[in-house]
Amino acid sequence: MSEPKLHFDPDRPEGKPAKKGKSTTKSSKERRSTRQIPMHRHRLQNGLTIFFYVLFTLFFIVIVMNVGRMNTVIDLANKKEVKANDIAAEIQQSQQIGKIVSFEGNKWLQTFFTHSKNQAEQDKRVKQLNAHLSGSLEISGFDISGKDTVRSVKQVQEIKQETVSHLKEITVYKTTYDVQFVEQNHDRNVQVVLYGIYQDDKMKLIQIPEYLNANKDTGESHKAPYTSEDLEVKGEVISGAEKTKMTQFVEKFLALYCRNDSNLNLVASVQGIDGGTFQTATLTNSVRKNGKVVVQGTYTFYFQESSAYTSAFTLEMRENKGSYFVDKMND
Repeated sequence: MSEPKLHFDPDRPEGKPAKKGKSTTKSSKERRSTRQIPMHRHRLQNGLTIFFYVLFTLFFIVIVMNVGRMNTVIDLANKKEVKANDIAAEIQQSQQIGKIVSFEGNKWLQTFFTHSKNQAEQDKRVKQLNAHLSGSLEISGFDISGKDTVRSVKQVQEIKQETVSHLKEITVYKTTYDVQFVEQNHDRNVQVVLYGIYQDDKMKLIQIPEYLNANKDTGESHKAPYTSEDLEVKGEVISGAEKTKMTQFVEKFLALYCRNDSNLNLVASVQGIDGGTFQTATLTNSVRKNGKVVVQGTYTFYFQESSAYTSAFTLEMRENKGSYFVDKMND
């Protein structure tokens, strides 16, 4: 008969038998618990890592978009600034050209209203005046000064200047001057309108001067009846018997206008030149536009019979009891 085998456990006190199965179960529970804790920590860390990566990516995208947007805004701002600078430079250049046109127009009027008996001086005067006329304009067409006429300028002063039209991208300046002069020992005072452009480094007139009464209120700026295409008003052309009747009315009106007759207010709401005498008139354009009748042309008048002046005119009229009434002239 064999002897039973004894198992010695150094950690177990003597006299206490070993408990079967307990140590094995305990160690297995400890092993399970030690595996589960690290597993939960790894999942949390992975989730946080992914979250921060996504958050960082979103921040990066937002920053890139903002930088791109800022660059776009800066580019637009720079473009607008350049455009604004260009506009400012263009306005400044236009103002400078306007001053040149005004100054040279002033000098031109001083020459125009100066006339002596000396033939050499007369020839020099004609040459200087023609140098500032554009196209087919000639000083002989609107300045009828006798050889014995003596005329001198006392003062030429600009009243106002405005831009009225564009002809083939060329700015037209309408400048109104007050002119005081002496003719045949008589003091005269008129207002003259010049339509000038800046071409070939100097002022050039594109239309003969317009004469206004010296007492006309020019403080208020009126829109000129000229289009950007042409100096003639466009509309329904008037012809035949109506044009004949209109021509007769215009001639009677200009006769009253030149001497500023007391009956002028019966046919017009304008004031005359005063002291002048009407000679002839030529109608170049007569149309009906926006319920109004517009007549354009030229007329000749004089203060002294030996020296006549030719002026352009634009009348805006309305029909009145079988005739006409002038509402505006050269406005």
